[in-house]
Amino acid sequence: MLAAPPGVRPRSVVVVLPGGGLHFDKRWAARWLPLTDLPVLRAYVDLPLHGERLAADLRERHRHDPLRGFFGPAILGMAEELPSIIDDLLDRVGDPSIDRVGVCGWSIGALAAFLGALEEDRIGVLAGFAMPLGSPDHLRVADRPPAGMEPALLERLDLLAQAGGLYPRPVLLLHGDADTWVGAEASRTLHRALEPIYAPCAEKLRYVEFPGVPHDPLAGDQEQRVAIAEAVRGWLAAHLLAPRETPTAPQRS
Repeated sequence: MLAAPPGVRPRSVVVVLPGGGLHFDKRWAARWLPLTDLPVLRAYVDLPLHGERLAADLRERHRHDPLRGFFGPAILGMAEELPSIIDDLLDRVGDPSIDRVGVCGWSIGALAAFLGALEEDRIGVLAGFAMPLGSPDHLRVADRPPAGMEPALLERLDLLAQAGGLYPRPVLLLHGDADTWVGAEASRTLHRALEPIYAPCAEKLRYVEFPGVPHDPLAGDQEQRVAIAEAVRGWLAAHLLAPRETPTAPQRS
């Protein structure tokens, strides 16, 4: 689902990803992050198995084989689709000077965005709300499988182990402290792990925690929803749309 700024040429592209579950799709994502005042082409994208490509057995997948049947295809499938989505969106904008885009996500959509950024250099700015780290606990996978393909799948989903690859992209992490599905400690842990890596440019890393906000950011009150959307909008405006600094030429004596 695309949304273009009225009357102006888009200055960049932003992809917004929802999380997992029957009720969460690109229309939900558009309500969460409308970003209507940004001069960007916005793309709201269903995760694999969700929305317009809903798997009829989605509940059963989550119940009986959550790792291989639900989380793996939805998260890694979305991460692998991002380069072709970016290709299409940049072709639509038709501005060859745009060489970086923003990607925002909620829950496992955020995890897909961050994992995708590890392999896609054009993802230049990231924002994630209520993001799990790809561990069995955060993904609600009861038992770590002892053998077979599952350990390799968990390794690919483990963002914390690969987090250094995010540098030096600007990274915004957001979480509600009333989240009982993916506790705020997940984002706190990732932020702590990234702080020493981002020390040379600390302004590119930020963590914001929202009091009383649950896992679903739209379940909070209106003031909280506006604050969440404004935090993401401000991050994108500052790090995606602001002119890049150019090195100052050394003065000759």
